[in-house]
Amino acid sequence: MAAAAVPLAGADLPSRVEQGIHRVLGTDAGLGLTAGVLLLHPGTTVLVILVMVLQFPAELFMVRHYGLALVFFTPVILLMTQLANPVDPMSLLADRGLETLIGAMVGITVVLLIRDRLPGAASHRWTTPPSA
Repeated sequence: MAAAAVPLAGADLPSRVEQGIHRVLGTDAGLGLTAGVLLLHPGTTVLVILVMVLQFPAELFMVRHYGLALVFFTPVILLMTQLANPVDPMSLLADRGLETLIGAMVGITVVLLIRDRLPGAASHRWTTPPSA
């Protein structure tokens, strides 16, 4: 659901679509990082330390580059999930990847369907400018 809402946050149509793409790519990279950690089967103490360490770059990049922030934010969320309720790491990773992809696709589709009704739609449309 969060991935579907992300494209609505952009200032104009191109940035809305870009936000959705950043969500998918950043999450995928974060899933790779998370897989590298979880497949090593670290103990609870290591997971807690990693959550604290990864939180800093997640917050640092959130305003400047959403996709890069998600590379760190995704492991923070998934490692905290594992700490609270351990499950099969591969299921956790696959579910998050699929949910994010579906959500972002839905969000981008909605943005494209209602683009003329969204704020900022008049300021930039994906059309060629009229010739002079």
